[in-house]
Amino acid sequence: MSGVDHHGPEGLTVKNGNRIDGPHSNDDDLNAFRRSSLTISRQNHIEIGEKLQTDVDSTGTYLDRFYNAVGGGPLIVLNGEALSNAAACGGRGNGTVDKFSSNVCGSSVQSASGVTRDGRTLVLVMSGTRDASQLSQLLVEQGVYTAMKLDGGGSAQLWYDGTAFYGGTERRPVADSRAVFSTLIPEFAATMTDQPGFVVLNPGESATLYVEMRNEGRQSWAPGKSVQLVQVGGELLGATSPQDLASTVSTGSINRWIFKLSASGTTGLHQSIWQMKHNNTEISQAVTINVIVLPPEAKELRQKIEQQIDEWISSGKPIQNPAN
Repeated sequence: MSGVDHHGPEGLTVKNGNRIDGPHSNDDDLNAFRRSSLTISRQNHIEIGEKLQTDVDSTGTYLDRFYNAVGGGPLIVLNGEALSNAAACGGRGNGTVDKFSSNVCGSSVQSASGVTRDGRTLVLVMSGTRDASQLSQLLVEQGVYTAMKLDGGGSAQLWYDGTAFYGGTERRPVADSRAVFSTLIPEFAATMTDQPGFVVLNPGESATLYVEMRNEGRQSWAPGKSVQLVQVGGELLGATSPQDLASTVSTGSINRWIFKLSASGTTGLHQSIWQMKHNNTEISQAVTINVIVLPPEAKELRQKIEQQIDEWISSGKPIQNPAN
């Protein structure tokens, strides 16, 4: 049909390990390696730039390194330097990679993706007042080390938090997009990073134990009474609850609470359950500390259980109840 554009996404296009472009989709333009692309691995490592044909043709690459990808081009930031429009659209290498007409870079309606040098931070930008060179300078100011221009004109679109932004007046349907999904990080949250699985004691014996928690929230934990480790179930076993912070714990940092538990006079399995709270509101999953109390004469059984616990810890397998 004359005047209707039927082409799909151009360049390397991958969704969750499944390549969408390429010969199997009647796509023989070879733009998967003749144009730059943005790829994100399964470990969320970001790469922007040209890809080798051998990597593009290898199906194994899509299981990890190219787990998600979107094509584009040309590169407008290279090695931390903003490129001029002539340098960006002029092509590199043998002249076939990222070769575009000059008006592609000269348009004042542009969109682009950039990545920091460590490959961990993705920067997305759309503008209706900057050409490619001016956009590249803005990206460098934001710490971008490599950046790739996406489509311009009516395809320059950005959707954020339920609101669509357009660079110009044209509203053009697009064949593909880069979508970033995020869950709001709570102000106070914690995850357990380490704890003793089981401890074996004789009646009346005590042990110094610990629980480690990582601050996963947006706020630092300050010493005082607002953020505490609290015993919420099982037996207290001689410990002190709540456990207060000794120093400030910033976001992403780990705090270790160290406290003493004492075995009761009753043999068997005893449990002490602890949880992080902020102003008495739960901010972590509950952590269970298991104490196995054996009579003093059961020395061989104690050795056997402690050996089994050590083997489980060394193997990394989930620790089961060794008293069964």
